[in-house]
Amino acid sequence: MITKCCECSVRIFMKCLFNQDYEALGGGDFEKIHTEYVDLSNIGQTKEFDLMNAIHNLQTRIMTVPILVQVQFGFFKNFEMPFVNAFDEFKKYGHRITWDPERPELFIGQMERVAIKEKKFTAELDTRLKELTDLKKNGVKVDSNSRHSFVKMLNTLGKEGYQIDKDKTDMEEMSLMIREYDESVRTNNKTI
Repeated sequence: MITKCCECSVRIFMKCLFNQDYEALGGGDFEKIHTEYVDLSNIGQTKEFDLMNAIHNLQTRIMTVPILVQVQFGFFKNFEMPFVNAFDEFKKYGHRITWDPERPELFIGQMERVAIKEKKFTAELDTRLKELTDLKKNGVKVDSNSRHSFVKMLNTLGKEGYQIDKDKTDMEEMSLMIREYDESVRTNNKTI
């Protein structure tokens, strides 16, 4: 009976996780193995960190872009031209703003379109907040992209030099590889 990550091979774990084929566990508890995998690999904290980072970025965007639009409208009203030096701020959020003094109405239209396009980020923020709440409440669960993400992770680890034999590597080793790789990536990103 397989009851721990150190007893479960990568192949058996994948069968259980993606095919709900628990026969190879010999009556073992997959939920317990999955929880141990999440804890050892630090995936739960990584997902939580990524969600919190996305939420922060969305909140910043939702507060900043409407202010930029409002400032442009105010500047235009007072000076009959936009504050051109602030156009680079819009670029940071994926908006390309132009100014043609011969056709000022085009600029007003651009600002109105920016304001409309930005409204979708409020819905995205709500979705991320719900995901974070669910993650904290229920922990890491299998979703429709899990198989793709797991196989992609195996391939990435292999390219980075980690030796993974699906039949010989156990999930404890795999979890620690994931954790080590993730920590090295985060360390490298901090130094850049």
